[in-house]
Amino acid sequence: MDSQHTESFKNFRNVYAALLTADPVNNKDSAEKLWQMINSKKGGYIEFYNGSQKYMYCSPIGVNNWMLLTVTPASVIEDKTNMVLNKTYLLGILLIAIFLLFIWHIMRIHTRNQKELMDIAYVDEVTGGHSFAKFFKEAELLLPETDKKTAIISMDIDGFKYFNDMFGYGEGNDLLRYIWQEVKASLNEGEILAHGVADTFIFLLRFDTREELLWRINDLCLHLNNYITKSGQVYKLSLSMGIYEVDGETDDIVSMADRAYIARQTIKNKGDTAWAFYDGAVRDKLLHEKEIESQMEKALAEGEFIAYYQPKYSTKEQKLIGAEALVRWRRSNGIIVPPYQFVPLFERNGFINKVDRYMFELVCRQQMRWLKQGLIPVPISVNMSRMCLYDPHIVDEYIGVLNGSGLSAAYIKLELTESAFFENISIMNNVIEALHKVGIKVLMDDFGTGYSSMMMLKNVAIDVLKLDKSFVDDIGDDRSEKIISNIIYLAHSLQIEVTAEGVETAAQFEFLKSVGCDYIQGYYFGKPQLAEDFAALLQKEFYDGSDAGADKKG
Repeated sequence: MDSQHTESFKNFRNVYAALLTADPVNNKDSAEKLWQMINSKKGGYIEFYNGSQKYMYCSPIGVNNWMLLTVTPASVIEDKTNMVLNKTYLLGILLIAIFLLFIWHIMRIHTRNQKELMDIAYVDEVTGGHSFAKFFKEAELLLPETDKKTAIISMDIDGFKYFNDMFGYGEGNDLLRYIWQEVKASLNEGEILAHGVADTFIFLLRFDTREELLWRINDLCLHLNNYITKSGQVYKLSLSMGIYEVDGETDDIVSMADRAYIARQTIKNKGDTAWAFYDGAVRDKLLHEKEIESQMEKALAEGEFIAYYQPKYSTKEQKLIGAEALVRWRRSNGIIVPPYQFVPLFERNGFINKVDRYMFELVCRQQMRWLKQGLIPVPISVNMSRMCLYDPHIVDEYIGVLNGSGLSAAYIKLELTESAFFENISIMNNVIEALHKVGIKVLMDDFGTGYSSMMMLKNVAIDVLKLDKSFVDDIGDDRSEKIISNIIYLAHSLQIEVTAEGVETAAQFEFLKSVGCDYIQGYYFGKPQLAEDFAALLQKEFYDGSDAGADKKG
């Protein structure tokens, strides 16, 4: 209390007197309060004035009833308090800033996540364009905005899976981007495009007449048909398009897209770029196909697919020289499903590969049964779908089936459609070479129905050329007969034998015989028949007094 400070009590002897001397008015109550604290031996503090406001703290020290009195100027307390408050304020501001920064960061993450979710939902990761979800959202807004007619087109690439197998998924994505760019460039204002799963696209077009719409689609197809891979190879694209013309029956854009999809499914994998419009008949057809698809696996497992054998005869001798195994579907109730109802469908959905393998094994086993029965079989040709060619293991599988059956390769042949030879000649030649190594001959079926090229015949080592029935039907027309005659002459010059399909009349047979056609197949000589009927035919041909059996043995 008595210090060097200018405002301290100087040379005082009584603290109470010093308080009253310093400021009698303001310190009176403080002196009284100090007296009470000291007498009660309790600590505390008083506020007093001695030049300035000060605080006196009274604390018992536990020795001789002594009390420790300490004086602190209020200014010091205020400075310390202000410092603490300021630090508290700063800490509070800092905590608020951290909290606001945290909230901002959370909102930023939320915004970014929202954008990422929007990108996932609305931006296609392959093309960078619209996704199907974005298409549906945009299309709903665009539909009522014009007086023009509107069409929803569902499109995909036939055989895209096989393209990926041949060239890789990177090249497959490049192809998708190429298609997206070409279609995008063809769109007008108010038209939109989106890429969906795998190779599916959907777009909205405006038009005034159906002729205008088809012209635009055809022009687009011409731009898309030929794709050049990174290796420089030209790949011919086959596209399937389903078209739904918006007619006001439904305002639901998803339903419109479904109808376009239904129309596309009816012409999927036909081999050439094709389109179809949606109507009620299309829907009924698809429902029927869905019913067939729901039963096909079970039918294969239970052996409902059987072989009908159509005889082939030599033209000169009119002797049985072979047969073609034709698939038929005999249901468990005995009803025969016509091939036209399931074969095109199986070719589109890829199930034909399983059926082809099954038929090949079935014929091999049947040939072995006939051999064990003492019959002399003739070579039987089995159809192989062009889709099988894209399976790198297909030849090994067929050879494995042949070896497993114990049948000689001389009794089995394979037929491939003409269009299969044009899709990839290098793959085709590899398949033919592998089959020839084990003695299996290859026939080109349906020659004349697709992209027939005389130059193609020199590039593929086929053994037999099969003239399509459409050629045979035109026999009697001078120009057609000259074409047939020259095809046969050319094939023979290349050491290729010729079979004519669909021969039904004596006039057709006589003409084909006159121009040197090697073999005849058709109703004129024999209809497709069950295995037991064909076995009877073998018996008749080779054992009923005919010398054909001896010739065959030779």
